[in-house]
Amino acid sequence: MQYASQCIHDLVSSAARRQGNAPAVVSEGLTLTYAELDQRANALAGELQKRDVGPEVLVGVHMPKSLAMVVGILAVLKAGGAYVPMDPAAPADRLSDAPVRLVLSQRALAQQPMIAGAQVLHLDGDWDLTTGQPEFVPSQPAGPDNLAYVIYTSGSTGRPKGVAVTHRSLVGSTLARHAWYQPPQAFLLLSAMAFDSAVAGIFGTLSRGGALHLPPPGAESDLAMIGRLVQRDGIDTILTLPSLLELLLDTVAPEALATLRTVTVAGERCPPGLPAKCRSRLPSADLYNEYGPTEATVWSTVWRASGKGLPDGGTVPIGRPVDGIRVSVVDATGALVPDGTPGELCLGGTGLARGYYARPDLTAAAFEPDPTGPPGARRYRTGDLVHRREDGDLEFLGRMDRQVKIRGYRVEPDEIEAAMQRHPSVRQAALVTSAGTGEATLVAFVAGPSVDLAGLRAFLGETLPTYMVPGEIREMDRLPLTPNGKVDLRALETLLSTPADVPAADAPRGAVEQVVAAVWCEILGLPCIERDRSFLEIGGSLAVARVALRLSQVFGGHVPLLWVYEAETVEQLAKWLEVNVADASTTAEAHYRKAE
Repeated sequence: MQYASQCIHDLVSSAARRQGNAPAVVSEGLTLTYAELDQRANALAGELQKRDVGPEVLVGVHMPKSLAMVVGILAVLKAGGAYVPMDPAAPADRLSDAPVRLVLSQRALAQQPMIAGAQVLHLDGDWDLTTGQPEFVPSQPAGPDNLAYVIYTSGSTGRPKGVAVTHRSLVGSTLARHAWYQPPQAFLLLSAMAFDSAVAGIFGTLSRGGALHLPPPGAESDLAMIGRLVQRDGIDTILTLPSLLELLLDTVAPEALATLRTVTVAGERCPPGLPAKCRSRLPSADLYNEYGPTEATVWSTVWRASGKGLPDGGTVPIGRPVDGIRVSVVDATGALVPDGTPGELCLGGTGLARGYYARPDLTAAAFEPDPTGPPGARRYRTGDLVHRREDGDLEFLGRMDRQVKIRGYRVEPDEIEAAMQRHPSVRQAALVTSAGTGEATLVAFVAGPSVDLAGLRAFLGETLPTYMVPGEIREMDRLPLTPNGKVDLRALETLLSTPADVPAADAPRGAVEQVVAAVWCEILGLPCIERDRSFLEIGGSLAVARVALRLSQVFGGHVPLLWVYEAETVEQLAKWLEVNVADASTTAEAHYRKAE
């Protein structure tokens, strides 16, 4: 194979030799050319090797999107190590399985907890990124079978698991993008760094000589800001969640997005109406629907819309395997099923990860010998139910287990339930998913002699990433059980339509608050919401964008996204509306009466 001896940073260095003076990374008015990026990464790589970074050594990257972040990632790879993206908003102990010796960070984050025992190197103070070592040659270069990165995902055993990806898999995945996509001229990186779509954006762009544009903090969910960035910077390529793309198309003027040529969605099921909407609003752009678990290095299959219709009830397919990936659809015994028959999707080929870092038990359970491949080949059992359509495309049918997607992230309910049961006031805990008109929302049911709900919320906020903290927690005397003694999740799901007891002091007051609360409940699929609960705690940034759009429709005018962010609660947002929207109370009362 043409990439058999290459590492991912070799592809970036080759682009730097071709594109030396071209912009490589653009962030908040600052630009690094390819020559500058390569030079600074070389300099930092030399420093990292002095600190014993080499093959199979993990280095945490704990910083927001910035020029320094990209330099740091590339330097870790050039030094021979593997990087571990660390979300500054996530608890550090989620990476307790990773023996990270060194963390690259910034001074502004110095007060945040780090991995115990890890040395911290601040790239905006301890190390001068302007220093260059163009002739740097690593003393212990990594090979194709060494690790390139480890990304942590939610684990069904109650703790997160690190997916360990080698250079061979990452190079194969990246070159497969070359075969499917036009070279990006300006790519806007909307994905969070802990989400492996960011891997596709970074290396899919820098390996082809394009400019990687990093949005300012918070801009990833600010629809108006995204529109301004696309228009101002001539962005031609984005990769995002289908839900975010749909919001963009609904709220941003088509002329602001007119430079887009390649639009890719991934991380969630693609809504049936999205291809037609994209074609209508962005006639010059090609829409792609990608599918792939982290265990198969970002993506495994893809479907290009290109004006095609949607047979089989209008479902958007996940397409066909990309270069280097083998797919098979099997029954419970692992035997192949006929085309058209539902079965579990298995993935094999060069894109497979090495396994789960330091978890041979989990690796053995998920990665098995692949009878459809060459001797010694493995396949990954995804847990996703699919079938192959008559046209050869694969269609995603759902999960075979309880795993759900929240804001594009994989979430295992078992991990959240285990965290809740570690709180001393909780005897039993179970989690179900509520599906509103927007993002799925997690609803927890807990039982104990006297559950400290406020203490439990605070504990979960310190223990789990924000997207894994349940939007609603309901206390019960005891959880319902099935005849075999397990928690009856179906019985709990039937309770979602029954409003939880909300103390009168916490209930929305007046017509405007009632309308705001009703909109939030509609978006999140919840029966009620307290007037002082934080929107961001419950639903996240995309839900906020949907609420701003829905309130604009209700009140007949533009409700800025910033209002919803700054207000944060039903009470405060209602006050914003009463002050800034003409006849807000009258409109709310009419809307409220109509809803009744």
